[in-house]
Amino acid sequence: MIKNAQKNKLITGLASDRIQDGVAVLQYADDTIICLGHDIEKAVNLKLLLYIFEMMSGLKVNFQKSEILTVGGDDSVVKEYAELFNCDIGSFPIKYLGMPVSYTNLRNSDWEFIVVKYLKRFEAWIGNAASMGGRLTLLDSVLTQLSIFHMSMWLMNKTFIEKLDKHRRRFFWQGCNKKKRYHLVRWNRICRSKDKGGLGVKDLRKQNISLMVKWWWKLETQSGLWQDIVRARYLVNKTVAEVKVRFSDSPCWKALLKVKEDYMVGRKVNIESGNIARVWVDPINGLPPFREKFPHFFLICNDPECTVNKVHDVDTNNFFRRGLNAELS
Repeated sequence: MIKNAQKNKLITGLASDRIQDGVAVLQYADDTIICLGHDIEKAVNLKLLLYIFEMMSGLKVNFQKSEILTVGGDDSVVKEYAELFNCDIGSFPIKYLGMPVSYTNLRNSDWEFIVVKYLKRFEAWIGNAASMGGRLTLLDSVLTQLSIFHMSMWLMNKTFIEKLDKHRRRFFWQGCNKKKRYHLVRWNRICRSKDKGGLGVKDLRKQNISLMVKWWWKLETQSGLWQDIVRARYLVNKTVAEVKVRFSDSPCWKALLKVKEDYMVGRKVNIESGNIARVWVDPINGLPPFREKFPHFFLICNDPECTVNKVHDVDTNNFFRRGLNAELS
C-alpha cells in the first residue's frame, strides 16, 4: 500500500532526490519504520492510509506505542507531527533489530547493552568449575559471538573494544571467581592463531574491521537499496578507489572509509570496461600492482590514479603482457 501511494505521489519517502520515489518503509517482521519527507499534507495522506489498512485487514495500529523522530526539525515541527499521529516524541539513538541507530556518532554509552550481555553470561556461569580449556571454549563460542552482529554494522572505537577485552581477559584467567589472579601471558599473544603460538581467541578489533570491509565488497559486487543510495550519494562519477572522506559525510560512511584501505589491499580486479581498475595501484588479473613491479616508473608518472580506460594510446593487452613478461623474467 505504501509503495503504491509513493507511485501515485500521495507520500514522499526520504532521499527522493537520490533514488526514485525515495525510501518510505523499512520493515522486518513486525518492526516497521515509515520514512517521510517534511510535508504535512502528505503526512495526513499517510494517516488516512493507515486507517484504511486497519479497515481492510482488521488489525489495529497502536499509535501509543509508536514514536515520532525527526532529523533537523525544531520542536514545533516535532509537536505538529506528534499531534497528527497521536504518538510520543522519541529521540536518537533508537533500537532497530537490536542495533542502535542514529544520524550522529554513537557514543560508548550507546553500546553499554553489550557489556550487560557479557555480565549476564557471567552470572549464569557462577559456580561453574570449568577448567581453563572449558573457559576458552565458552569464551570463543559464546562471549565473542555476542557482539559479532553489531560489529558487522558499525566500526566500534578502540576504547570500547578494550572494555570488552577487559571482561574477556578476566573471565579467561579467573573464571567467575572474584579472587584476582595473575595474567600470565599477554592478551594479544593469546589472540594469535594456534599455528603462530596463540590460542586462537578472536581479536575483536581485527574481527570488527574484517566484518566492516565486507560492505565494500557488497558495494562493488551486489545490488540493493543500500547500494543504490550510497552510489547516488557518494559515488557519482567516482569509483571506490577515488572516493575520499568529506566533512558532510554521514558517520556510517566515514566509518566505512576508515577501513577502505584494508579492503583495497586484498582487492583483485578483473578488467571489463576498465573504468575501475587503476593501472598502477590495483592487482589486475592476478598480477602484483605495477607500482610494486616498476617503482622507478611510478615515481615519475603524471597520474598515479589513472584507470585502464584512460590509457588511450596504449594497447592494453600488450601493456599487461609486457608486465607479465617482466614479472617472469
